[in-house]
Formats: sequence, C-alpha cells, structure tokens
Amino acid sequence: RCSGPRGVAGGQALEMTLGDHAALDRLEQVHRAKTGALFEASILVPADFAGISPESQEGKAIDHFARALGFGFQVADDLEDLRQDTRVGAAAPPSNIRFFKSAHQAGLEAAQLLRNSCEGVAVFYGAESGPLLSIAHEVIQKLHSEAGA
Repeated sequence: RCSGPRGVAGGQALEMTLGDHAALDRLEQVHRAKTGALFEASILVPADFAGISPESQEGKAIDHFARALGFGFQVADDLEDLRQDTRVGAAAPPSNIRFFKSAHQAGLEAAQLLRNSCEGVAVFYGAESGPLLSIAHEVIQKLHSEAGA
C-alpha cells in the first residue's frame, strides 16, 4: 500500500489535481499517500518481518503511529516551506496545509495526533519503543516551533 497508485505515485498524481477549491481531506489524503507512505514503509516493513500481525492490537498501534509520524512530518515541512518562502506576501498553495488552516492550528493538531499515537506504541512496546518515540518527539518539537506554540 506504500507504493504504486495507492502510495507515493498515486499521491503525486493526486497532488497535481489540487486546485484553489481543494478540500482539506483531499490534502490529507495526498500527504498520507506521499510522505506518509514512506514513513509507513520504513516502520511497517520491519514490523512485518518481526511477525507483528497488522490485525493485532500491537500492529494497529504501530500502524497508527506510522501514519501519524508521516503526516506530522509533512505538516511540519509545509509550515517550514511557507515560512521560508522569501516572496513578500506569498500565499499558501493548495498543496500546503496553510491553505486550509493557520500554522498554529495545523501544527498543534498534527502534534496532538502524533502524541496520541506515541502513547499506544509505548503501551505495547515499552522501552523498545524508545528510538521511535525519540523521532516522534523531534517531529513534535518541530511542529510546535513552526506553529509558534
């Protein structure tokens, strides 16, 4: 599900269809298919090799985490891209979360989603989840920084 028409390639194609009348759920779908798919693959492939069933509670927790991490990273990237845009008065394109929400709102919502997913991973994986949680906390800090929180 991470590559091909339902993953990165499909997300890239979907992004080209975003226009001035795009809906937020459509942008979230693009983010999950593109950047999110890359994060999911990097986390879910090792989970599969470890024999963690995607239908188990542990598998669902790691899947939720992978999706939230990818989405959070993309939102942080969107916010940073717009902040670094040197054009005076540059407006956010429909492919950027700021087209739909304030930086503050987008950053806080993505950070909360990621924090919630961290709790599930920590419950099932305990100390072994440390490296994943460390990465998530870096993304959360970036989200707060870019959101001005």
